[in-house]
Amino acid sequence: MEGNRWVKLWESITKWEWYKDANTARLFFHLIIKAQYKDTRWQGYEIPRGCVVTSRKRLADELGLTERQIRTAVRHLEESKEVENLTEILTKKKKPHFTIYKVVSYDKFQNNDQDEDQEATKKRPRSDQEATTYKKDKKLRNKEIKNIKGFALSDVRFELPLSDGNSYYVIQESLNDWNDMFPSINVLTELKRMKAYLDAHPNKKRKAHEMENFVLRWLSKEQDQKLVAPKPQEIKQPQSDLPDWYTNQKSTPVKESTKKELEKRLERLRKPKEIQ
Repeated sequence: MEGNRWVKLWESITKWEWYKDANTARLFFHLIIKAQYKDTRWQGYEIPRGCVVTSRKRLADELGLTERQIRTAVRHLEESKEVENLTEILTKKKKPHFTIYKVVSYDKFQNNDQDEDQEATKKRPRSDQEATTYKKDKKLRNKEIKNIKGFALSDVRFELPLSDGNSYYVIQESLNDWNDMFPSINVLTELKRMKAYLDAHPNKKRKAHEMENFVLRWLSKEQDQKLVAPKPQEIKQPQSDLPDWYTNQKSTPVKESTKKELEKRLERLRKPKEIQ
């Protein structure tokens, strides 16, 4: 294969809004691979690192797409702030015969020092190179996460998607603290519900510095709902027109003498009155 450079992709890119759009995703990955890995000069123009000098027709030929498909994919990337068109800014011309695209987040996919590393690894045996590359990549990712969040990869227990396509890492220490703060709920289960909610509603995703407040508000609300138990509804007895003594006679036993007296009175009432 031509070229010895490599790029890295975070797993969280699968949550990117255009990941399932084949044309947009292919164009984005193509621009990442083709981008200049260092500042360079081309036909009298200074081309910054992370830029690609190309045209819609050339991109269409390289990817086997139509120019209309390329135009649509470029619009998606520009609207999502993944790619910028720097042609007019760098050339000071409104209609040059080429286009300069810049991959905004290029530094996340490739590092400045990889050229020196590649030159050194060329002199080693192939098996040694593969082992070194794997160890370096793993060490690099651990270092990056530690630099960004202040913890190592081994501390991560859960990831939540962020609005910029990266992840918010939940470490074991945070998980322990939240379990102590919210004992009435299952914190890990709620984190899974949060992830499903954010995946289903991309516009609700937060930035990294906003995510902790989002998590705490969610957990607090869920615990409050658990603690406030619903009051049992009182069953209203239907009103009756019967007198109280009749309603309460089941709970108040009638004396035997009283029963006999009542029977006598009923008997007298049933007899017809004598005509005087």
